[in-house]
Amino acid sequence: MGLRPNGRDLRVSRARARARVACAVAAAVLGAWAPGVMAGGLHADDLTVRHALAAPSGIEVVTPAVTRQPVAPGPRTVAVVMFNFASSPETPWTVDDARAAVFTGPASLNVFAQEQSSGAISLVGKVRPDGDVFGWYTVAGGTGVCDPDAWMAGADAAAAAAAVDLAGYHHRIYVFPRVAACAWSGAADMPGTVSFLNGSISVRVLAHEMGHNLGAEHASALRCVDATGAPVSYSTSCIQYEYGDPYDVMGTSQRHPSAFRKAESGFIPATGRATVAQTGTYRLESSSALAGGVASLRVQRGANPEYWYMDLRSPAGVFENVETADPTVTGVTIRLAGEYNVATRTRLIDAA
Repeated sequence: MGLRPNGRDLRVSRARARARVACAVAAAVLGAWAPGVMAGGLHADDLTVRHALAAPSGIEVVTPAVTRQPVAPGPRTVAVVMFNFASSPETPWTVDDARAAVFTGPASLNVFAQEQSSGAISLVGKVRPDGDVFGWYTVAGGTGVCDPDAWMAGADAAAAAAAVDLAGYHHRIYVFPRVAACAWSGAADMPGTVSFLNGSISVRVLAHEMGHNLGAEHASALRCVDATGAPVSYSTSCIQYEYGDPYDVMGTSQRHPSAFRKAESGFIPATGRATVAQTGTYRLESSSALAGGVASLRVQRGANPEYWYMDLRSPAGVFENVETADPTVTGVTIRLAGEYNVATRTRLIDAA
Protein backbone atom coordinates (compact mmCIF):
# COMPACT_ATOMS: atom_id res chain seq x y z
CA MET A 1 0.00 0.00 0.00
CA GLY A 2 1.21 3.53 -0.68
CA LEU A 3 0.71 6.81 1.10
CA ARG A 4 -1.12 9.46 -0.90
CA PRO A 5 -1.30 13.24 -0.22
CA ASN A 6 -4.61 13.10 1.65
CA GLY A 7 -5.25 9.45 2.02
CA ARG A 8 -3.92 5.92 2.01
CA ASP A 9 -4.44 3.09 -0.45
CA LEU A 10 -5.12 -0.21 1.26
CA ARG A 11 -4.80 -3.67 -0.22
CA VAL A 12 -7.60 -5.61 1.48
CA SER A 13 -8.34 -9.30 1.25
CA ARG A 14 -12.06 -9.98 1.62
CA ALA A 15 -11.34 -13.54 2.74
CA ARG A 16 -9.12 -12.53 5.66
CA ALA A 17 -10.03 -9.80 6.57
CA ARG A 18 -34.20 4.97 24.72
CA ALA A 19 -33.44 3.07 27.54
CA ARG A 20 -30.91 4.39 29.96
CA VAL A 21 -28.07 1.99 29.48
CA ALA A 22 -26.20 1.11 32.64
CA CYS A 23 -22.43 0.87 32.73
CA ALA A 24 -20.78 0.21 35.85
CA VAL A 25 -18.65 1.81 38.37
CA ALA A 26 -17.22 -0.82 40.62
CA ALA A 27 -18.43 -4.40 40.10
CA ALA A 28 -15.54 -6.82 40.50
CA VAL A 29 -15.72 -9.92 38.36
CA LEU A 30 -12.76 -12.29 38.09
CA GLY A 31 -10.53 -9.58 39.46
CA ALA A 32 -11.49 -7.04 36.80
CA TRP A 33 -14.01 -4.28 36.32
CA ALA A 34 -17.27 -5.33 34.70
CA PRO A 35 -20.60 -3.79 33.66
CA GLY A 36 -23.31 -3.40 36.28
CA VAL A 37 -26.38 -1.36 37.07
CA MET A 38 -26.32 2.02 38.77
CA ALA A 39 -29.29 3.54 40.55
CA GLY A 40 -31.32 5.56 38.08
CA GLY A 41 -30.02 3.60 35.10
CA LEU A 42 -27.41 6.20 34.17
CA HIS A 43 -24.34 5.37 32.12
CA ALA A 44 -21.59 6.12 34.65
CA ASP A 45 -17.91 6.55 33.88
CA ASP A 46 -14.80 6.40 35.99
CA LEU A 47 -12.30 8.07 33.68
CA THR A 48 -9.50 8.13 36.24
CA VAL A 49 -8.34 4.53 35.82
CA ARG A 50 -8.11 1.86 33.14
CA HIS A 51 -10.63 -0.93 33.61
CA ALA A 52 -10.60 -4.39 32.07
CA LEU A 53 -13.42 -6.75 31.25
CA ALA A 54 -12.17 -10.26 31.84
CA ALA A 55 -13.80 -12.78 29.51
CA PRO A 56 -12.05 -16.17 29.70
CA SER A 57 -14.22 -17.73 26.98
CA GLY A 58 -13.83 -14.82 24.59
CA ILE A 59 -14.63 -11.13 24.49
CA GLU A 60 -18.37 -10.98 24.06
CA VAL A 61 -20.12 -8.83 26.68
CA VAL A 62 -23.90 -8.78 26.34
CA THR A 63 -25.55 -5.35 26.69
CA PRO A 64 -29.01 -4.18 25.63
CA ALA A 65 -29.13 -3.21 21.95
CA VAL A 66 -29.87 0.47 21.46
CA THR A 67 -30.75 1.74 17.99
CA ARG A 68 -28.47 4.61 17.09
CA GLN A 69 -29.97 7.59 15.26
CA PRO A 70 -27.86 10.10 13.32
CA VAL A 71 -27.36 13.40 15.11
CA ALA A 72 -29.53 16.15 13.64
CA PRO A 73 -27.33 18.94 12.20
CA GLY A 74 -27.54 22.48 13.53
CA PRO A 75 -27.06 24.31 16.84
CA ARG A 76 -27.80 22.31 19.98
CA THR A 77 -29.04 24.18 23.03
CA VAL A 78 -27.24 23.47 26.29
CA ALA A 79 -27.93 24.51 29.89
CA VAL A 80 -25.17 24.15 32.47
CA VAL A 81 -26.57 23.90 36.01
CA MET A 82 -24.13 24.29 38.91
CA PHE A 83 -25.21 23.05 42.32
CA ASN A 84 -23.69 22.24 45.67
CA PHE A 85 -24.90 20.88 48.99
CA ALA A 86 -26.02 22.33 52.30
CA SER A 87 -23.43 20.12 53.97
CA SER A 88 -20.76 21.01 51.39
CA PRO A 89 -21.31 24.49 49.94
CA GLU A 90 -18.10 24.75 47.87
CA THR A 91 -18.16 26.69 44.59
CA PRO A 92 -15.07 25.44 42.70
CA TRP A 93 -15.93 27.22 39.42
CA THR A 94 -17.32 30.60 38.49
CA VAL A 95 -20.04 31.11 35.92
CA ASP A 96 -17.37 32.37 33.54
CA ASP A 97 -15.26 29.25 34.16
CA ALA A 98 -18.17 27.00 33.22
CA ARG A 99 -19.13 29.10 30.20
CA ALA A 100 -15.57 28.99 28.88
CA ALA A 101 -15.32 25.21 29.43
CA VAL A 102 -18.56 24.44 27.60
CA PHE A 103 -19.15 27.28 25.11
CA THR A 104 -16.56 29.97 24.54
CA GLY A 105 -13.05 28.74 25.36
CA PRO A 106 -10.54 27.92 22.60
CA ALA A 107 -10.55 24.27 23.72
CA SER A 108 -14.20 24.10 24.85
CA LEU A 109 -16.82 21.42 24.44
CA ASN A 110 -18.34 23.60 21.72
CA VAL A 111 -15.08 23.59 19.75
CA PHE A 112 -14.87 19.81 20.18
CA ALA A 113 -18.45 19.37 18.94
CA GLN A 114 -17.78 21.49 15.87
CA GLU A 115 -14.51 19.72 15.09
CA GLN A 116 -15.79 16.16 15.45
CA SER A 117 -18.84 16.93 13.29
CA SER A 118 -16.96 18.98 10.66
CA GLY A 119 -19.17 21.92 11.57
CA ALA A 120 -22.47 20.05 11.47
CA ILE A 121 -23.31 20.84 15.10
CA SER A 122 -22.46 23.58 17.59
CA LEU A 123 -23.47 24.37 21.17
CA VAL A 124 -25.45 27.48 22.12
CA GLY A 125 -27.68 28.81 24.87
CA LYS A 126 -31.35 29.70 24.71
CA VAL A 127 -31.04 32.81 26.87
CA ARG A 128 -27.55 33.91 25.84
CA PRO A 129 -25.94 33.16 22.49
CA ASP A 130 -22.60 32.60 24.24
CA GLY A 131 -24.09 29.92 26.46
CA ASP A 132 -26.46 29.46 29.39
CA VAL A 133 -24.93 28.78 32.82
CA PHE A 134 -27.15 28.79 35.92
CA GLY A 135 -26.36 28.58 39.63
CA TRP A 136 -24.89 28.11 42.06
CA TYR A 137 -27.90 26.42 43.66
CA THR A 138 -27.70 24.67 47.03
CA VAL A 139 -29.65 21.44 47.37
CA ALA A 140 -30.80 19.94 50.65
CA GLY A 141 -29.24 16.84 52.12
CA GLY A 142 -25.76 15.45 52.42
CA THR A 143 -23.30 13.66 50.22
CA GLY A 144 -23.03 10.35 52.06
CA VAL A 145 -25.11 8.60 49.39
CA CYS A 146 -24.69 9.07 45.64
CA ASP A 147 -28.13 10.14 44.39
CA PRO A 148 -27.80 12.34 41.27
CA ASP A 149 -31.48 12.10 40.35
CA ALA A 150 -32.53 13.51 43.73
CA TRP A 151 -29.88 16.21 43.45
CA MET A 152 -31.10 17.10 39.96
CA ALA A 153 -34.65 17.43 41.26
CA GLY A 154 -33.42 19.79 43.98
CA ALA A 155 -31.38 21.86 41.51
CA ASP A 156 -34.32 22.05 39.10
CA ALA A 157 -36.60 23.27 41.90
CA ALA A 158 -34.07 25.91 42.91
CA ALA A 159 -33.73 27.03 39.29
CA ALA A 160 -37.51 27.27 38.91
CA ALA A 161 -37.69 29.36 42.08
CA ALA A 162 -35.19 31.71 40.44
CA ALA A 163 -37.42 31.95 37.34
CA VAL A 164 -35.07 29.80 35.22
CA ASP A 165 -36.84 27.62 32.66
CA LEU A 166 -34.83 24.46 31.95
CA ALA A 167 -37.39 22.96 29.56
CA GLY A 168 -36.61 22.35 25.93
CA TYR A 169 -32.82 22.14 25.99
CA HIS A 170 -31.09 19.51 23.89
CA HIS A 171 -28.68 18.94 26.80
CA ARG A 172 -28.67 19.74 30.51
CA ILE A 173 -25.26 19.39 32.15
CA TYR A 174 -25.31 19.27 35.95
CA VAL A 175 -21.96 19.99 37.63
CA PHE A 176 -21.17 19.75 41.33
CA PRO A 177 -18.17 19.61 43.68
CA ARG A 178 -16.52 16.23 44.00
CA VAL A 179 -18.61 13.69 45.95
CA ALA A 180 -16.62 10.67 47.09
CA ALA A 181 -19.77 8.53 47.36
CA CYS A 182 -20.12 8.73 43.56
CA ALA A 183 -17.38 6.46 42.20
CA TRP A 184 -17.47 8.08 38.77
CA SER A 185 -16.23 11.18 37.00
CA GLY A 186 -19.33 11.61 34.88
CA ALA A 187 -22.68 9.99 34.16
CA ALA A 188 -25.16 10.43 31.34
CA ASP A 189 -28.33 9.17 29.73
CA MET A 190 -27.56 7.15 26.59
CA PRO A 191 -29.19 8.42 24.47
CA GLY A 192 -30.77 11.37 26.23
CA THR A 193 -30.43 14.93 27.41
CA VAL A 194 -29.00 14.77 30.95
CA SER A 195 -25.42 14.39 32.15
CA PHE A 196 -23.66 14.85 35.50
CA LEU A 197 -20.06 15.88 36.15
CA ASN A 198 -18.60 14.98 39.51
CA GLY A 199 -15.93 17.49 40.49
CA SER A 200 -14.69 18.24 36.98
CA ILE A 201 -15.51 20.45 34.01
CA SER A 202 -12.68 19.17 31.82
CA VAL A 203 -13.40 18.87 28.14
CA ARG A 204 -12.48 15.20 28.24
CA VAL A 205 -15.28 14.38 30.68
CA LEU A 206 -17.70 16.88 29.10
CA ALA A 207 -17.18 15.44 25.62
CA HIS A 208 -17.30 11.82 26.80
CA GLU A 209 -20.64 12.31 28.56
CA MET A 210 -22.13 14.28 25.68
CA GLY A 211 -21.05 11.38 23.48
CA HIS A 212 -23.27 9.12 25.59
CA ASN A 213 -26.14 11.63 25.28
CA LEU A 214 -25.77 11.40 21.51
CA GLY A 215 -25.88 7.59 21.68
CA ALA A 216 -22.21 6.63 21.66
CA GLU A 217 -20.88 3.63 23.59
CA HIS A 218 -17.37 3.24 24.93
CA ALA A 219 -14.19 2.90 22.88
CA SER A 220 -12.53 -0.21 24.25
CA ALA A 221 -9.37 -2.11 23.35
CA LEU A 222 -8.51 -5.80 23.13
CA ARG A 223 -5.41 -7.57 24.35
CA CYS A 224 -5.38 -11.10 22.95
CA VAL A 225 -3.13 -14.16 23.21
CA ASP A 226 -2.87 -17.43 21.34
CA ALA A 227 -2.91 -20.93 22.83
CA THR A 228 0.70 -20.54 23.98
CA GLY A 229 0.05 -17.19 25.68
CA ALA A 230 1.86 -15.17 23.02
CA PRO A 231 0.31 -11.80 22.07
CA VAL A 232 -1.70 -11.79 18.84
CA SER A 233 -3.96 -9.24 17.19
CA TYR A 234 -7.12 -11.27 17.75
CA SER A 235 -8.15 -14.64 19.14
CA THR A 236 -10.81 -16.25 21.30
CA SER A 237 -8.73 -15.48 24.39
CA CYS A 238 -8.86 -11.72 24.91
CA ILE A 239 -9.22 -9.16 27.65
CA GLN A 240 -11.29 -6.11 26.82
CA TYR A 241 -10.18 -2.83 28.39
CA GLU A 242 -13.34 -0.79 28.78
CA TYR A 243 -11.79 2.65 28.14
CA GLY A 244 -8.70 1.23 26.43
CA ASP A 245 -8.72 3.12 23.12
CA PRO A 246 -6.15 5.95 23.42
CA TYR A 247 -7.27 7.56 20.17
CA ASP A 248 -10.96 8.18 20.94
CA VAL A 249 -12.78 10.48 23.38
CA MET A 250 -15.03 7.56 24.30
CA GLY A 251 -11.86 5.79 25.47
CA THR A 252 -8.90 7.34 27.27
CA SER A 253 -8.25 10.57 25.36
CA GLN A 254 -9.90 13.80 24.27
CA ARG A 255 -9.25 13.17 20.58
CA HIS A 256 -12.02 12.88 18.00
CA PRO A 257 -14.16 9.75 17.93
CA SER A 258 -13.14 7.05 15.47
CA ALA A 259 -14.37 6.95 11.89
CA PHE A 260 -16.96 4.33 12.88
CA ARG A 261 -18.34 6.62 15.56
CA LYS A 262 -18.45 9.62 13.24
CA ALA A 263 -20.25 7.54 10.62
CA GLU A 264 -22.87 6.23 13.03
CA SER A 265 -23.47 9.83 14.20
CA GLY A 266 -24.00 10.92 10.59
CA PHE A 267 -20.89 13.12 10.57
CA ILE A 268 -19.40 10.90 7.84
CA PRO A 269 -22.16 10.64 5.20
CA ALA A 270 -23.11 7.44 3.42
CA THR A 271 -20.96 8.51 0.48
CA GLY A 272 -17.95 8.51 2.83
CA ARG A 273 -18.40 4.87 3.87
CA ALA A 274 -17.52 1.67 2.03
CA THR A 275 -17.77 -2.05 2.75
CA VAL A 276 -15.17 -4.31 1.16
CA ALA A 277 -16.90 -6.90 -1.01
CA GLN A 278 -13.87 -8.38 -2.75
CA THR A 279 -10.09 -8.37 -2.65
CA GLY A 280 -8.71 -5.16 -4.08
CA THR A 281 -7.06 -1.82 -3.44
CA TYR A 282 -9.17 0.75 -1.60
CA ARG A 283 -8.42 4.41 -0.94
CA LEU A 284 -9.01 5.65 2.61
CA GLU A 285 -9.13 9.35 3.48
CA SER A 286 -8.52 10.93 6.86
CA SER A 287 -11.48 11.02 9.24
CA SER A 288 -9.96 13.97 11.14
CA ALA A 289 -10.75 16.65 8.58
CA LEU A 290 -13.26 15.34 6.08
CA ALA A 291 -12.61 16.41 2.50
CA GLY A 292 -14.61 13.91 0.47
CA GLY A 293 -13.85 10.32 -0.36
CA VAL A 294 -14.17 7.23 1.82
CA ALA A 295 -13.22 7.90 5.45
CA SER A 296 -14.77 4.77 7.01
CA LEU A 297 -13.81 1.46 5.41
CA ARG A 298 -14.94 -1.89 6.80
CA VAL A 299 -14.58 -5.64 6.18
CA GLN A 300 -17.17 -8.09 7.49
CA ARG A 301 -15.86 -10.63 10.01
CA GLY A 302 -17.05 -13.94 8.57
CA ALA A 303 -20.80 -14.47 8.92
CA ASN A 304 -20.96 -12.36 12.07
CA PRO A 305 -22.89 -9.07 12.13
CA GLU A 306 -19.57 -7.43 12.98
CA TYR A 307 -16.93 -5.68 10.94
CA TRP A 308 -13.28 -4.67 11.03
CA TYR A 309 -13.33 -0.88 10.71
CA MET A 310 -10.28 0.98 9.41
CA ASP A 311 -9.51 4.56 10.41
CA LEU A 312 -6.85 7.01 9.20
CA ARG A 313 -6.17 10.32 10.99
CA SER A 314 -4.32 13.53 10.14
CA PRO A 315 -3.24 16.55 12.21
CA ALA A 316 -6.27 18.87 12.41
CA GLY A 317 -7.77 21.50 14.69
CA VAL A 318 -7.37 21.63 18.46
CA PHE A 319 -8.23 18.08 19.40
CA GLU A 320 -6.47 16.23 16.56
CA ASN A 321 -3.36 18.42 16.80
CA VAL A 322 -0.98 15.45 16.70
CA GLU A 323 2.48 14.93 15.26
CA THR A 324 2.87 13.64 11.72
CA ALA A 325 4.69 10.64 13.23
CA ASP A 326 1.66 9.70 15.34
CA PRO A 327 0.72 6.04 14.65
CA THR A 328 -2.83 7.02 13.67
CA VAL A 329 -1.35 9.25 10.94
CA THR A 330 1.39 6.98 9.61
CA GLY A 331 -0.90 3.93 9.51
CA VAL A 332 -4.48 2.83 10.01
CA THR A 333 -6.08 1.74 13.26
CA ILE A 334 -8.45 -1.24 13.19
CA ARG A 335 -11.50 -1.65 15.41
CA LEU A 336 -14.11 -4.36 15.76
CA ALA A 337 -17.72 -3.13 15.92
CA GLY A 338 -21.23 -3.88 14.73
CA GLU A 339 -23.52 -2.05 12.34
CA TYR A 340 -23.59 1.72 12.17
CA ASN A 341 -27.17 1.95 13.41
CA VAL A 342 -26.68 -0.04 16.64
CA ALA A 343 -24.95 1.50 19.64
CA THR A 344 -21.96 -0.74 20.29
CA ARG A 345 -18.56 -0.60 21.89
CA THR A 346 -15.70 -0.30 19.46
CA ARG A 347 -12.78 -2.59 20.23
CA LEU A 348 -9.35 -1.46 19.10
CA ILE A 349 -7.02 -4.33 18.22
CA ASP A 350 -3.24 -4.40 18.44
CA ALA A 351 -2.36 -4.91 14.79
CA ALA A 352 1.35 -4.13 15.13
